[in-house]
Amino acid sequence: MSDFWKLILESNTFNFIVLIAIFWVIAIKVNLPEIFETIRLNVAASIENAKLDLKNAQNSLKQAKKEAKNATVEAEEKIKLAKENAEGLSKDILNNAKIQVSKIESNVLRVVESEERKISAKLTNETLLSAVALAKRKLVERLSSDKELQNKLVSDCINELDEIEL
Repeated sequence: MSDFWKLILESNTFNFIVLIAIFWVIAIKVNLPEIFETIRLNVAASIENAKLDLKNAQNSLKQAKKEAKNATVEAEEKIKLAKENAEGLSKDILNNAKIQVSKIESNVLRVVESEERKISAKLTNETLLSAVALAKRKLVERLSSDKELQNKLVSDCINELDEIEL
């Protein structure tokens, strides 16, 4: 019998049964089914949360794709609007430049005409003065050389003065 007990105690089967019994007692004391159930519920909740997170991530991805598409369209519209504004501004600037050039040309023409009139008046005045001086010199020369003409002019002057005295 002692050999029998020795054989049983040394056998793996007996040791396995003892180990299961110890685990059974620990499971009852520690309440392993409740711990396993809690772990199972936590894992199930984590899986559900992961599914919700996946669904939210997919929705966010769809929204981001829409926004990216809209951003591209908006950028193209803004570029188009900017080009139109630039063209309008360039036309306005060109028109304003043409108007300014026209005003400058007009002012230059007026200044040139005014200067021409001043120069013409000055030349006319100088020409007139030269003509009077020349006429005076010629008259003095002629009167100096022709005494008879001189006497006739003096007598004509006296006659006219007599008529004025009325």
